[in-house]
Parts: sequence; C-alpha cells; structure tokens
Amino acid sequence: MARAPNILFGLQVPSRPPADTWAPTSVSRVGALVFSSRKDHRVPSCIVARRVHFNAAHRLHNPRQSDAWNRETFGKCNLPNYHGHNYELDILVEGDIDPDTGYVVDVGVLKQLADQHILAVLDHRNLNLDVPWFREQLPSAENIARFCWEQLAPHIPRGRLARIRLWETPRNYVDYVGR
Repeated sequence: MARAPNILFGLQVPSRPPADTWAPTSVSRVGALVFSSRKDHRVPSCIVARRVHFNAAHRLHNPRQSDAWNRETFGKCNLPNYHGHNYELDILVEGDIDPDTGYVVDVGVLKQLADQHILAVLDHRNLNLDVPWFREQLPSAENIARFCWEQLAPHIPRGRLARIRLWETPRNYVDYVGR
C-alpha cells in the first residue's frame, strides 16, 4: 500500500528528515516547517541592499598619455569641459539575521552611512576637481565603485559589505567586491 503524502496547511511537504541530522524548530508565518541542523547551528543569513542616487561630472583623461591617445581611448568621455551622469549606487551587505530585530543591518543605517560617506562627498561635484581621492585615480565607473567601497566598508555596523554596484547609465554598471 502506497504511503499518503505529508500534508501541512494544505501543502504537500517532504517527509521529515532523519532525526539524527535535522529537527523542526518552528512553523513560519506561511506555514512552512523550519528545520535547523543539529550538527550545524548557523544562523540564517541574507543579503540586504540599499540604492542611493547621486549626480556628478567627470572627465576621463590620463595625463601620462598624449591628448591624441586620450581622445582615441575615451572618446566623448575625454571632452575638456567634462560631462555628467546620474549615478545609482547599490550597497549590498551580507550577514546573519539578528534574531532580535530580524535584520542583517537596518537599511536606514545604510542610508545614513551613504549620505555621510558617499553623497556628501560625490553628489553634485566635479570628481576630477572637487574630490581629492580622484587626483590620483581616473574617475572611471570602476574607480568610483572602489572609492565607495573604501568609504563604506569600515563603517558597516553588522555583517560585511558584500558588493557595490554602480550604475553609470541605465545600461552600464560595474560591480566591486573589495578585491
């Protein structure tokens, strides 16, 4: 005789895992059994993201190269009077979910950190002229993402900065993961 499927809240669920490796710990709000390993007591983890926006102007021009090389390499991005972008910056933090708050990190805190360490420095600025960090680095999307990482990573209160995604246009972005 075939065994009837396990039914929980009208949904078919798999048979209970072997008792020596898994044990149900609770029933979630949607009625799914939550199992935790008796051999591995890791807390669930998540990635939390916050998107911020800033506007900035820049010029891609390498002073170690000739004007002809710069025009050929960077095209319109090398125009002498600069050009601007409406940047979108995604800040992704990975970590364990705090059992007391249900958060990895409060996204309001991420917003405050971005306001203080990124937007206050980059928003409505000429990156080449107004931001000292870019006196030694070309303000390419890759380097802007790296700058954002360096400004934020030391200030993340919980978890770890997992990724910076900088959208230079709606079709072009760069990811930086701290390496």
